[in-house]
Amino acid sequence: MGLEHNHLIINGRSSADLPFLIAIETNSAPVKARKKNIYNELDSVSGLVVQTIDAWEPVERIYTFYMYDVTLSDVRRFKQFVGQSGQITPYNDQEMHYNYYSSEIDFETMDEADAFHQNYQGTISFICEPFEYERERTIELGNTIRNYTSAPMYPRLKVYGNTNAKQSLTIGDQTMVFKRGANPSLTVECKFGEQNVYDQYGNLINSDIMGDFFVIPPDSEVVVVKTAGITKIEMLARWGWL
Repeated sequence: MGLEHNHLIINGRSSADLPFLIAIETNSAPVKARKKNIYNELDSVSGLVVQTIDAWEPVERIYTFYMYDVTLSDVRRFKQFVGQSGQITPYNDQEMHYNYYSSEIDFETMDEADAFHQNYQGTISFICEPFEYERERTIELGNTIRNYTSAPMYPRLKVYGNTNAKQSLTIGDQTMVFKRGANPSLTVECKFGEQNVYDQYGNLINSDIMGDFFVIPPDSEVVVVKTAGITKIEMLARWGWL
């Protein structure tokens, strides 16, 4: 892939918005995250004994950059632009994005422009979640959910109800029980590491639920079953790909 100018988007902002000239080149080839399986070698078994774990290693994405005729103030702005964590969007695939945990920037001096301006080249390394994600979108659930992707999907659900009596929601083989109903609405955040349930005011009400947070397996279609009194379910879909 050739050199591309001002087309790296970080946290919704393009490098084209920076007030100096920077050229960015994508170095990373496509990569598939590795599962965190445990492999044991036993004398009594041919090959390996594999303990399968439904979790994946993070992936690294690397970009080379070139900065021309910049000041130290410009360098500080660039470091601020990259940030410590967030979201990167490839210039050539803007329907997809990567969530990154951390970033590291290495600078190397090229020729000096003048006493106050410098030319630099270097690399930005992003440690990212194992999946690349489509743009999030909200859909109203029917009787099934189809995950057409190669990655598990952890949704956010907004459940609407008209009773304070106990209700339940089943998706595939996972069930969550709302002890005091879903009247008028509850939000169920299923994203790993952020799993919580909130009332309509944003108050945490995990003690009012029982059961599983939902995950939609890759390449699957699951049935949605809700008890009487649940009137509507909206799902924030986070479709991802390995």
